[in-house]
Amino acid sequence: MFDENHFIGVGLDEDNEAELHDERIKNWLVKVITECNLLPA
Repeated sequence: MFDENHFIGVGLDEDNEAELHDERIKNWLVKVITECNLLPA
């Protein structure tokens, strides 16, 4: 996600918190899909 001044993504720490990636990615995708109204009506 971005606009002309910002990029919005999810930060992942492969070295110290790799075990948290799946949950963080899932939560981030739900947030993006919801906030961008990407679900069919």
